[in-house]
Amino acid sequence: MSTVYLKAPIIEAILLSCINDSSFSKINLNVQRVTPTSKTTLRKYIFHLINNTFISYNGGNKKYVINSSGLKLLDMI
Repeated sequence: MSTVYLKAPIIEAILLSCINDSSFSKINLNVQRVTPTSKTTLRKYIFHLINNTFISYNGGNKKYVINSSGLKLLDMI
């Protein structure tokens, strides 16, 4: 199993965006304000955050929302 290294400023921007249920485009806009990041890279970050239950995706609304573990992670950052 390989280790994945994620940058805290990008993680923080994603988690903050997800507090109020955000679309991918809104998350992307907020992340771009912090650091230029490709959409492909952003999708990888979101994948890892979903996979580790920090955020969830609501397919019906096409929105991402932060989970309780994501709030704890945000507090640590």
